[in-house]
Amino acid sequence: MTLTSLLDDPGATLARIRAHVAALTPADRVAECRSIAAKHQERLWELASAAPTGVDGQLVPAGEATATFMGRNSLRAFSHFEKRFARQGADVVGRNVHPLGWLIGPGYFLVDQGVHGGRIRFDYSRVPTEVPAGWPTPSDNKSSMFARAVYGDLLDKVLWITADVLIGAAFRRGLPLGSYFVLARSAADAL
Repeated sequence: MTLTSLLDDPGATLARIRAHVAALTPADRVAECRSIAAKHQERLWELASAAPTGVDGQLVPAGEATATFMGRNSLRAFSHFEKRFARQGADVVGRNVHPLGWLIGPGYFLVDQGVHGGRIRFDYSRVPTEVPAGWPTPSDNKSSMFARAVYGDLLDKVLWITADVLIGAAFRRGLPLGSYFVLARSAADAL
């Protein structure tokens, strides 16, 4: 059984998916999450959106300064990426790492962990002023044509599947883009 085969099952439940994902080794969890196609990401979003949250995860666990999640989005090209997170005082900041980073920029965002129907949000309209040493200099997501096209007015709504896996959907100006992504905590950072 794989995450893909579970999501292909019309009778799949979020509880079964959570149990399967939680039982995987960290490396297998990353591999299975990064292998699911766009239709499976959408199905996972639908299942998670319809269920009570039930999982309270932490992007950057207490006592840690940073965390890396390996991701796959539902786009046809350049679908593999990373999201890196860091604590900055009371805030959690994030950025994207992908092959087109040199052109588009780091895609910084602030994480809003408030109550939004059980969702957390990655708000690209809010960019940190300080970032960890070694990270690219923060820049506004509207400062270049390429950054604006990808990150301008973007808000990701994100749900926990397990303490190490999230599913997200992208919105722009409040409208769903029909674009999804799955994140799995890097094997090196697994809880």
